[in-house]
Amino acid sequence: MQEQPGIAPTPLEFASDTLGMKLWSKQEEVLGSLVEHRRVAVKSGNGLGKGFCAAVALLWFAVSGLVEWRW
Repeated sequence: MQEQPGIAPTPLEFASDTLGMKLWSKQEEVLGSLVEHRRVAVKSGNGLGKGFCAAVALLWFAVSGLVEWRW
């Protein structure tokens, strides 16, 4: 993955440093694993931050300018 200047290199760093978000440990685990794994599945109950993690990851992907993604 090519790092863009001025953009956090991972969704986890983007959430904490750029957005100033305080994340739960499991949210940190999910966002951290997005860079390491091709697919990430999150199994949990309602209202525990899955959608929030997805929104942060999508926003990071959009502003990072990455054109290649490992599918």
